[in-house]
Amino acid sequence: MFYSSFNLAVLLLAIFSVRANQLRQEHTDIELESVYTTAISLGRCALSSSNFIIQAGSKATFDGAATTILVGSVGVSPGTTITGNVVLKSGSLQRNTASAINCAADRKTAYGRAKAAVCPAAHRQSLGEIGGHTYTPGVYCTGPGYITFKAGTVTLDGQGNANAVWIFQMATSLITSPSTSFILKNGAQAKNVYWQVGSSATIGKSSSFVGTILAYGGISFGTTVHFKGRAFAGTAVTNAGGSSLTI
Repeated sequence: MFYSSFNLAVLLLAIFSVRANQLRQEHTDIELESVYTTAISLGRCALSSSNFIIQAGSKATFDGAATTILVGSVGVSPGTTITGNVVLKSGSLQRNTASAINCAADRKTAYGRAKAAVCPAAHRQSLGEIGGHTYTPGVYCTGPGYITFKAGTVTLDGQGNANAVWIFQMATSLITSPSTSFILKNGAQAKNVYWQVGSSATIGKSSSFVGTILAYGGISFGTTVHFKGRAFAGTAVTNAGGSSLTI
């Protein structure tokens, strides 16, 4: 009798162990499925025929040493001014062309969608500084209404999902300091990062920046910036020179 009871206990323990492993796996699967993946459509701005890396409302200027655009076009609409020292490896300059007009319309739609994304309470930051932090996919917003990046690095952790999305919302400005940079890990991709800026964005010199900037006002790049993303502004996009931009 003791032998039978012992065997039964071992069998039940084995069953419970298997079920516990199944529950742990199911919980892991749920966590992976819950990774935020709601991308912001850029509409006609991202068509292969135009593929804008810069879209400005009034003008795009390239001062100082040549700014090199490895992939993407530069568009302005309803303005027509594109001036300065820019080298395009692919793409074209589009001054209020049909493609630039279409992108200007879709830029506004994308801005509205990014602004309307729901920021959960757990992602509402009391301070506007992001330097030194790690962010998992999701929508983030800030109490002060602005975001600053004063030193070091920001890490975006995709948690193993190549479709993971980040949306950073700010009512006013985005300002990054010189020599700051991003770390993308575990599947994180620059194309899935969005910055909804209520006024203007300033990217510090000799820094590296990733993602699509959707600014209601202007965007300003310091010298020798490495930028992987898109810069869409309601007014002007200004480049101080010597930078490398790609999508």
